Amino acid sequence: MVAFAVFWVCRIISVNKNANSNVVYKLGEEIDKGTVSLKATESFLLAKEEFEKKFETEIPDVYEGEYLILCVRFNFENKTDYDISWDELFAYTDMGFETVTWASMIDPLLGNKINVLKTETFEAGTTQEIWYATPVNKVCFKEKNWNNISDYEFFYVLSLSPNKETIALEIHN
Repeated sequence: MVAFAVFWVCRIISVNKNANSNVVYKLGEEIDKGTVSLKATESFLLAKEEFEKKFETEIPDVYEGEYLILCVRFNFENKTDYDISWDELFAYTDMGFETVTWASMIDPLLGNKINVLKTETFEAGTTQEIWYATPVNKVCFKEKNWNNISDYEFFYVLSLSPNKETIALEIHN
């Protein structure tokens, strides 16, 4: 029991020390990753019908219960003189969404409905717009929190280490 308490105290100290190493970018801020630069330009929290109208697509009924869809648009630029695989590009942004009390990965079903990749690779010197989306289910929140869900601070997580990097999303309904 003492070992657990010592471990827990050390963990809390470690987390608090590393809290200052968190980097939070603003929506619209360009982020240079060396070979690629990216910018989150727009974010929404939409009802299913609003999402379908905005993206001119239909979502199959695979999600249960009441939910909204959180989405963010990224603009990527390949700054190299060589093509990059899509997997390599997505490695820069493959973490997901979060609030203080909730987190979710990118939903590939939604992404496939709203994105078009016209080439086999991310070609040298080109740009690409890609939307990431995930369902936000009512079951994950208390009733009073769900009723005020647009008041939550949502983030997109780019990486967790060596420093946590997030983008603060501005939710537009």
